[in-house]
Amino acid sequence: MTTEVVIDDPWGNILRVVGNEKGRTIAAVAYVTKGLLKLTRNDFLVCDASKGCVKSGNTDPKVLLQYLNKGARIWNHPGLHAKTIVRGRLAIVGSANSSGASADGQLTELIAILKDRSSVMAVRQRIEALARQSTSLDPISIERLVPLFKPARRLGTRRKSARAIEQVKSRAWCIATHYINERPNIETARERGSPKAHRSTKQLLGKRWTRNYRIDDDVSWSGRSVDRLKLGDYIFEVVEGKILRPPGTLVHLESIKDSKGAVLFICREKRLRSRNLKSVRKRVEPAIFKMVKNADMRQLTLTQLDSVNEVFAD
Repeated sequence: MTTEVVIDDPWGNILRVVGNEKGRTIAAVAYVTKGLLKLTRNDFLVCDASKGCVKSGNTDPKVLLQYLNKGARIWNHPGLHAKTIVRGRLAIVGSANSSGASADGQLTELIAILKDRSSVMAVRQRIEALARQSTSLDPISIERLVPLFKPARRLGTRRKSARAIEQVKSRAWCIATHYINERPNIETARERGSPKAHRSTKQLLGKRWTRNYRIDDDVSWSGRSVDRLKLGDYIFEVVEGKILRPPGTLVHLESIKDSKGAVLFICREKRLRSRNLKSVRKRVEPAIFKMVKNADMRQLTLTQLDSVNEVFAD
């Protein structure tokens, strides 16, 4: 049998068949309030982690943080309504979200377990395409969502806000920076801001954040519109017009005395490495490369963000 249809105990059956397969799990499940998938390193999940979805109780950011801490990757796709999982030689397509209501029998669900090779491949390719169209989430951006989460009301009640899907405007920037020079006021700002940046990162990521992350503090930004940047913003730097640094989260910004500029403290994953702009040219469309090369301060659209993220995908 290449297809098995299940109505009773959907998550019991999902976990049964997934547990018997080897390989990594990739999934596109719209709403996540319980860690049913047990994702670990090399697995990834596309879900709706928009502010509207979190506020309405449909996705719990604490569950996403648990997955990240175990090495999985999480992608945010506002408006997602898919529920599909691929692992090894099988795919699961159905109506079940990763939620208590689905797992505890409060809802009548239906899932199809596909074992036909071509069908599994088609589902896998669709999930991967969704990930490319989504925004990658890091622990800092998810931590900012935690205070917004409100558990959904019991079944049978309606919440108007639960029906609205808020399209999150991505605060991702490509900015031009310069290496720190030896001017005393810049070095003073760097020294003054360093402990603040470490406290901020520790608060967001926990005591052991240095295992997988680092804080870069060797660049300054002389832009006049420095007040447009906010803590938690997603930053790509083009340093000296030659190097594209990997994405990072702004954890502190220290003003430079007698200057309109600032020293930027950016938290990045250690595994990510900078790219020479010559190599970037070969990996992105001409319009994206032109945008990166000439960016002084450019807020990225979701399409631009996806393209630049792809540069650091391997």
